[in-house]
Amino acid sequence: MDASEPATSTRLPRPSDAGTTARPMRANRAGAARRAMVIDVAVDHFSRHGYQGASLAAIAADAGITDAGLLYHFHTKSELFAAVIAAREEPFVEAFTSTPATFAELLDGFRHAVDASLAHPELVRFQAALSGEMAMPGHPFHDHYVANQRSALASLTATLTRFIDDGQLSSGTDARQLARELIALHRGLRAEWAITPDEIDLPAALSAALDRVLRSASS
Repeated sequence: MDASEPATSTRLPRPSDAGTTARPMRANRAGAARRAMVIDVAVDHFSRHGYQGASLAAIAADAGITDAGLLYHFHTKSELFAAVIAAREEPFVEAFTSTPATFAELLDGFRHAVDASLAHPELVRFQAALSGEMAMPGHPFHDHYVANQRSALASLTATLTRFIDDGQLSSGTDARQLARELIALHRGLRAEWAITPDEIDLPAALSAALDRVLRSASS
């Protein structure tokens, strides 16, 4: 070592070190890809068979992995279902990340959420199929489902109340009732599309309905 080189100099990695580092990275990427594939297959199985009827063994088989391979990533059916729920919620949460400054911007958020729906049609079908099941008190995710409903209603009600306070909406507007109507409109049209996708233009149907809401609120 040169006398001018500090004793704490960092050792450069040998070629073998780089290879050792790369292997875990490749393994992590492969594991993430396999996990995502299992979630995709699980969405289809839960949509067609419900939570109780879906089989981890069947999901593993369709994903092309062993039962042990599936259980490595998801230890229980409940854990896998939670991952599917998170995947379903992600695109819709992203569509409402910004705080709308106007009522029109809020309605545009619903339009963006529909666009997110159409980018993930399998998740829309999952929502339509499982909503009724999760609404039942005995379902393992009933509490999560109810909490989500209440959170969405409370958040939207608060936003609409702000629009009433700043004069964008009539002082006689019932913020909570309007919030319920907007949520029902959005979810109802998505459910209709999931049942008969060839018979409804979801973006056009929602946009027309929201335009009517906007005109009514502005009059």
